[in-house]
Amino acid sequence: MRFPDSTLRPRVARGVGLLFGVLLLLVPGASADVRLRGFDPVKNLFAAGGPDRVVAGPLVVAASPERIFGWSVKGGGARGLGRLPKLGPATNDILDGGGFVRVEAAQPGRVVVVRGEGRALAPSPEVGAGHHVVVGPPEGPFRDPAGCGERSGGPAGLSEDLVAYVAAATSEPPCQGRPVVTGPSVVVRDLAAEAAVVRLVPLPFDGAVAALSFDGPFLGLEVRSAPEDPDEEPQPPPPRTLVVVDVRTGVTVTRVPVRGAVPWDIGPDGSLVRGRFRRRGATTTCPVLADRLRLHVLGDAAGRELAGVPCGFPAPELRGEGVLRLALPRRDGRVRILDRRVADGVDQELAVVAGPLVGGDAEHLVVGDASCRVLDARVITLGGGPAQPAGPRTCPVHVRAPRTARSGTRLTVVVTCPRGCRGSAELRVFRPGDESTFGFDRGFNLAPGRFRKLHFELPRRAALGRPSQGTLVVGVASPVASRSVRRRFMVQPAAG
Repeated sequence: MRFPDSTLRPRVARGVGLLFGVLLLLVPGASADVRLRGFDPVKNLFAAGGPDRVVAGPLVVAASPERIFGWSVKGGGARGLGRLPKLGPATNDILDGGGFVRVEAAQPGRVVVVRGEGRALAPSPEVGAGHHVVVGPPEGPFRDPAGCGERSGGPAGLSEDLVAYVAAATSEPPCQGRPVVTGPSVVVRDLAAEAAVVRLVPLPFDGAVAALSFDGPFLGLEVRSAPEDPDEEPQPPPPRTLVVVDVRTGVTVTRVPVRGAVPWDIGPDGSLVRGRFRRRGATTTCPVLADRLRLHVLGDAAGRELAGVPCGFPAPELRGEGVLRLALPRRDGRVRILDRRVADGVDQELAVVAGPLVGGDAEHLVVGDASCRVLDARVITLGGGPAQPAGPRTCPVHVRAPRTARSGTRLTVVVTCPRGCRGSAELRVFRPGDESTFGFDRGFNLAPGRFRKLHFELPRRAALGRPSQGTLVVGVASPVASRSVRRRFMVQPAAG
């Protein structure tokens, strides 16, 4: 999985509001409703989502700056697992620039944890000295794979016993002899051989790697052409290059020039799929799209076009045996997740969900699935046929409010949600002549079939001498289909 880059930040900022900060809960199986309590959707979807990243065998994993937390795919709450060594300051706020610590890669019995500079949505290149990558079982202990005289950091990847990370030469910690890293590089080490160096991939400058993917013997890199400011979005986007390196030989087997950050992935056979981020047509469940998909086999810089416009984050995933995993948005706001054979375009449907694809591995999908009140998530075990969404297709809201009211009295609004809802009611009164405005806000969180009476105390000065115009807006922040109901009413002057 790659860093998402600043391309997603505006859409995600709006998505954070739509997701309203609720906890993401995980439900194993296509039909069981077993939740994993306390899994945060914002941090784990937008900052740490992706294939082979959130599932480590029987565990769904996430990192705080201090330790690893794990949820059994069979349900229940989080358990504190291995305690992490100090990797550097981190706030783990996706919109704050105080640094972050996250699981960068996962497989059964092993995770790679990285500390990054800046914000998780738009990381800044590491500067100075320090080792910021550790690897080990989720329960710990964790080891530092880096050697002396080098700075280690993200992005990083894991392929069986091989770990890859970005490094640069530093004077700390000092070496007795010649250090292995003498310049900006991607270092590949063998964890089964005392972290011995397998390959050094030289880079043009420190901070050149924007994203990294590691699968089989192939290492994929998204390389910047020059230093970039992660908080800026220059137009046109600066040029970058996608490269695929065979770590067995160190030879660059594929090189594809692109413009700016793009969605991409490599497969275990060295194939490369890439597209272009597109915001037009994106939804809450699919915050950014990937259009103009192309598949590049080894050595093919031109590639061939692939059909479909899937979600772009996480990026379309190349799996073994020529299979491309896609999350395709539907007109009803849901997402259809499927495996497509790239040779003939035959699809195998895996799930239809009312939420985003968060991540997964060869045996599981971690997906969002919304009800009318919260955005839940489920762990779908593959092999049991397509999983259908647990949440409803629509979330109706009924509002009963008077057409007239009198200042100095109470106005009562009744909100009913047959399938549950959460949201707010905003009432505004505009007094003619002097442009005075009176505003009132009330929140609500309703279980299916319940109603709520919202009371608004109208001050006597809301209408003086002649009627005032009032507007009521009831908004439902549903992960399935956000909507609002608007009512107008008149406010008469107080009696007497």
